[in-house]
Amino acid sequence: MALPLTYQSRLIQKIQHTARTKDFVLELSEPESIEFKAGQFVIVKGTRPDGSAIQRSYSIASAPQQTSQLVLNIEILPHGQFTPIMDGWDIGSDVTFQGPFGHFVFKSPGDVDLVFVGTGTGVAPLKSMIEDQLNRGSKQKMHLYFGLRSQEHIFYQDHFEALAQKHENFDFTLCLSRPEEGWDGFSGRVTALLPTLKFQPNTHFYLCGGKPMIDDVKALLNEKGFEKSHIFFEQFFL
Repeated sequence: MALPLTYQSRLIQKIQHTARTKDFVLELSEPESIEFKAGQFVIVKGTRPDGSAIQRSYSIASAPQQTSQLVLNIEILPHGQFTPIMDGWDIGSDVTFQGPFGHFVFKSPGDVDLVFVGTGTGVAPLKSMIEDQLNRGSKQKMHLYFGLRSQEHIFYQDHFEALAQKHENFDFTLCLSRPEEGWDGFSGRVTALLPTLKFQPNTHFYLCGGKPMIDDVKALLNEKGFEKSHIFFEQFFL
């Protein structure tokens, strides 16, 4: 089985969402387009200051209908091995990546409700899935529960609220685990909100984020009687 292609691209935009979270927009040059499934990731390649090679995997945040550009939603980690290097790339920099990879893709039939649960940049593949389904004209009921720490960590809120305004079958709930004074949304982790909710028996769940969140949500859903075949997940970090 052949490995996925290696692509040459150009960094055309860096969108600053929070102090540490940015979108990297890559325009493909060779080949000029890519086919992928929502939820998949690419391996971005780079060079350390000492000249040695380094690479890391990042989920695609944009929808598959956009084939000439990719959006990667990335948290810049001050002591990370690669993200500070990426953060130093200038607009116009050449970027090499390989892909697509991954099996965390949309697998649900058209007659089920959909619940997406993401924390931090784990929302990236969920964003791609949601946009893909809406672009395809899906009328399935969808709800995204997005967990962040506080107001200063919020990103994509306007985007998801705009989608909810445009599509009556999509809803969005932002959960802040440690909100500052004045927050009028849900206060607490997503794992505190989900036990209070009732889901239809045919609901399918897509989870992405840290291991503790995924483990807690899977346990909760198992307690609610959902089969493993209804739960899909991707662990971003420990």
